[in-house]
Amino acid sequence: MSKSRRFQDAEALLLKAKRKEVEQEWNEAFQTYVRAAQAFFQIVQGGTGSGGGSGGGNGTIANSVVGAGADESGERAKAKANGSLAIERAQKLKSAYPEMITKPSRDYFASTEQSAVLAASSHVNGVHYPQWRDDIVCENAEDRRLFRDPNAPPLDPSTDEWVEIAQTSLRNSPMVDFQMLPFDLVQSIVSNCSVVTSIIVCWNHILLHRSKLLLSNLLPHDHERLPTKSSDHRYRYKMMINGCFRDVCLYHASPTLDIQADKVLDRLVRVVWYQRMAWSPDICLNIAIDDRLPLRSGQLMSVAALRGSSLWPSLVEKAYMKYSGGYDFAGSDSGVDLRALIGWIPDHHSLQSATFERERTWREMLDAFRKGDVLVTLGTGSTVSSLNPEIRLIPLHSYACIGLEDDEDRTVTIVNPWREQEQEPAIENRIHSLTLNNLEADPSRGKWLLSWDDVCRTFDSLYLNWNPNIFPYTLTHHRAWNPQEKHDHSPTQNHQIRVIFEKDPGTTQVWALLSRHIVDHDAPAVYIALHAFEEDGNGVSFSRPESLTLMGQYQEGPHCLVKLTPGTETKRLSLIASLSVPDGVTAPAQVAYTLTVYSKVPISFDASVPPALIKQHVTFQFNTLHSGGNILQPTHFQNPQWQLKVLEPTLKKGPTGPVALRSRGVRVRFHAIAPKDLPLNIKVYRTSGRRMNDVEDGVLAFDSGMYNYGLAYGQTDLFPGSYIIILSNFVVTQYGGGTLEMSSEARLELQKSPAEGAGMHFKSCRGRWDGPSAAGGPSFHRYWHNPVFELKLERNTEVALKLQMLDIKQGTPYIPINLAIFKRDTVDGEQIEKEVATSGPYRESLYGVRVRPCRIPAGLYFVVASTYSPGTQGSFEILLWSDSLLALKSLE
Repeated sequence: MSKSRRFQDAEALLLKAKRKEVEQEWNEAFQTYVRAAQAFFQIVQGGTGSGGGSGGGNGTIANSVVGAGADESGERAKAKANGSLAIERAQKLKSAYPEMITKPSRDYFASTEQSAVLAASSHVNGVHYPQWRDDIVCENAEDRRLFRDPNAPPLDPSTDEWVEIAQTSLRNSPMVDFQMLPFDLVQSIVSNCSVVTSIIVCWNHILLHRSKLLLSNLLPHDHERLPTKSSDHRYRYKMMINGCFRDVCLYHASPTLDIQADKVLDRLVRVVWYQRMAWSPDICLNIAIDDRLPLRSGQLMSVAALRGSSLWPSLVEKAYMKYSGGYDFAGSDSGVDLRALIGWIPDHHSLQSATFERERTWREMLDAFRKGDVLVTLGTGSTVSSLNPEIRLIPLHSYACIGLEDDEDRTVTIVNPWREQEQEPAIENRIHSLTLNNLEADPSRGKWLLSWDDVCRTFDSLYLNWNPNIFPYTLTHHRAWNPQEKHDHSPTQNHQIRVIFEKDPGTTQVWALLSRHIVDHDAPAVYIALHAFEEDGNGVSFSRPESLTLMGQYQEGPHCLVKLTPGTETKRLSLIASLSVPDGVTAPAQVAYTLTVYSKVPISFDASVPPALIKQHVTFQFNTLHSGGNILQPTHFQNPQWQLKVLEPTLKKGPTGPVALRSRGVRVRFHAIAPKDLPLNIKVYRTSGRRMNDVEDGVLAFDSGMYNYGLAYGQTDLFPGSYIIILSNFVVTQYGGGTLEMSSEARLELQKSPAEGAGMHFKSCRGRWDGPSAAGGPSFHRYWHNPVFELKLERNTEVALKLQMLDIKQGTPYIPINLAIFKRDTVDGEQIEKEVATSGPYRESLYGVRVRPCRIPAGLYFVVASTYSPGTQGSFEILLWSDSLLALKSLE
């Protein structure tokens, strides 16, 4: 019997493990036995070891069909025996030498791990959807009995029934009718407008670009990949489900793996899913959807055509309804539907968002639409108001876009899938393809022409689905969160995946799509987010000046797309996939996901094990005292701060004297985590060790960049010295708490920096420069006409003061201001004012100016707040901290 390459590789691992055991290298032998067991059981379960499969469905787990050869079944039997032997030896080594055996590290990029995630996600609502295989024949040549799908989408037995096509209006319809136009397709009584919209835009693409969207995924088909009628009424559909293309037709019914061996391997390797799968592809039955159609009270429930007709839209719709749990459809969006139906990249835009880029989106969308690289659909919100009385929009409804023209109005042709299903007169000389010129408005048939500006004002959502083939390089990674595991320092689940650019990315975009696997359509909602951070060639994070924006927002939908244009210094991307389970919702055991990265330059995953670092955790809280907002807010430095001290490196003796063990700074990684609705940013300043109150108090050493919801992350090299860490929210009123984790190569000193004026008495006074009181600086000779405040000290007191402008509007120029303390003395019978303390030269600052803490003897003093130029009007506030009680009042 010839051995497969995979079996030979597994045997080689087993022989190596035996050799290491003879050499008494117990830990190495144990680790190798575990890897051998994994390899053998992968053969037993029939996996190819591919971790891909999302882009074009090429990555599959090879499943055997009925009638597999004796050689293959014999190899599986031997693989099962060898796997059991490897488990037994590993368990004995672990029991005999527990102090020498280390826990096996888990390689999440291993083929077994990738295959395990896909296999564990193969059941949706109790129906099994194995990975797609092109070699399975749809029709059963040996069994010509009429086929009936045992897993057909459920119907309400009191009102609905399955009927033969011969009993419907489609009885004489061909499988494909190229004379049918996109706006001929209409939605039935089922609330699946997004599905029908998806079918419309795909059919429009077929006619415009002579493509095979949807059609080539429906089997059986002919040599042109066009679907044909099945002789036994059996059909299959190739659908993107949970990380790869899957078969909506087939299911498996066979014995599982040996349970005892399975449990032992689970304890050793801790790969829960791979060894606990409740299916095995030893027997593969060709069970498919049939061609019966649903009827409700005598009315066809499936998509239909007003003129001309085809069977394929109803079959595609039925396949999707089967996956979605039935015709009692809860609703979706067309971006999600098209991702499942054809695998194109979903890209959702909120048209009413302040961050929506209308002009840029139009240019990119128009160019791609002409090339056939994007499908466009629209959605309305809960309230609608049409700009045209002939156009009646439906709330929470989906619309298809079948034409874009770059004319003066930038015309968009829109189709409403919900119309009366009345038979229209036949038209002679039906066209076989569409051009943009023949798309004229016809509101009675649900076809409208709107300008792009009107579309942006009228609709709520824009759904773009991009052809993944526009990116020549694709990476796919499958993994799972474990929400039920206890994480003392994290309210969310976060997984970091790093991507390496194998050549300079230039100015091309890189897209990353996070897709949550769905195994139960009725499960409570969970939230996902994808965060992206740029790193240089040394793995140091950096941000660009324009990065004061928000990203990584959590969403309830199954897909989250991030688009990045890497900078010239970018060599790596650090992607963090996050999961948040709402309060009050029981966390599922596992939530699987697929991360797909699309690029126009070669990329690869960094699968290397990160070095062990020393970790420190501190908690933080944004509240009324410690919440300052982003760096454009005057209160920014009221955010939580920590003092960080990086010690000098250890020295060792060298041939010419002491030599530092590190030639660079200490690698430090920062990771802040908070609830999903709280955006975070981390900044680190090189300082003298004092609390930061102004950007001029230190030199910026690290910035985590864009504010990310629920997370801030980055790593850098810090040289010996004192630093201040500032963790900020985006808006002052965003309250909440979380944890800051700092990991470093060496032990660092970290302690909380007390708030400004902590432990001291506090007073404040407000005033205004207006008219005569806007007297300017001393050089204008009216200095004492400025607002003056009396400060009375009963004893020697340490004081600190701050002068802050009020009502500062973003974008307006800052005003040079100054705060000074004077004491009046009598010299030669004349009163003079002697300056005791000052904030320094007149300075423009968003964050105010300060008189540093100083000790002043008991007495009567005067505090003067002034602007540099006379006539400058505005309001201000003086904040005063002291270590004893005092009196401060205005002399106006």
